[in-house]
Amino acid sequence: MGKMKFHNHLVLLLLIVSFLLFFTGCLETSSNGTVQGGISEFPERTKLGDLVTIRWWIIYPPRMNISHAGVHYGYFSHPGSLGTDVGSKESGYTELIVVPAELLIRRNDFEVNFTTTRKGLLYFRAHTIIDGRNYWSEENSIIVE
Repeated sequence: MGKMKFHNHLVLLLLIVSFLLFFTGCLETSSNGTVQGGISEFPERTKLGDLVTIRWWIIYPPRMNISHAGVHYGYFSHPGSLGTDVGSKESGYTELIVVPAELLIRRNDFEVNFTTTRKGLLYFRAHTIIDGRNYWSEENSIIVE
């Protein structure tokens, strides 16, 4: 019975570690690795005039504070990694949907909604400012037909 219990705990531990390893690195992390996150949901395709929902998550220590969360987007790609020193203006994206300030308090998941106004390939990144440092997701895209 003892070996079975140990085996179950070991399997659970391996599942948790695998889950964490799968999701780490999705957002630019701070030098001490205290901030992690990524995009959790967005449509691959949508139609012009449709409402688009983008969701993302972020994990950060309780001693840190979020001052901004939003999605920056546009119709030109800005590939590569954006570091913690790259602000909104330097990102190259022309549009922004912001999470209201009252929803930033001790949150770990965020959502924005917007209506598409132009056909084409829409590029976007989630952006969160924590203790004055910028954290960007990888660039993703949505086909607007």
